[in-house]
Amino acid sequence: MKVSRTHSAEELFAAVTPLLEQHFREVGNTAVYTLAPDWEKYRTLMSQGNLLALLAHEGEDCIGYSVSFMTPHVHYVGSKVCYNDVIFVRNDLRSGLAGAKLIAHTKAYALAEGVDVMQWHAKPNTQLNTALSKRLPVFEHVYSERL
Repeated sequence: MKVSRTHSAEELFAAVTPLLEQHFREVGNTAVYTLAPDWEKYRTLMSQGNLLALLAHEGEDCIGYSVSFMTPHVHYVGSKVCYNDVIFVRNDLRSGLAGAKLIAHTKAYALAEGVDVMQWHAKPNTQLNTALSKRLPVFEHVYSERL
């Protein structure tokens, strides 16, 4: 598996689009949200240097992705935070180290961008949540409801 960063919004969109529906069905809060990415917002954030997008490939096939937002922290001046938007590996390839490699690469690229705090969002009852809960302390819980 090869992991690389993309600075092209078009490459990101083309690579992740075939995987989005599987990802959303698996972890999306379908009672609260409808899958409808704001591609223009992603494009803008990427052009501003505030979007960290990594793609995982097996040969020519995109098998996963990690997309995170990078920004100065509004509560802690001098601290730059990176928090993941989405991280996904195709279900049939999760028995290996693909997810761990995506996490490690995300952290390495974020560190190279001057990030000093990485925040991971994980849905309950997912492999990501299980893996992170063994390695990192919980800082806060996030609850969602449709208004």
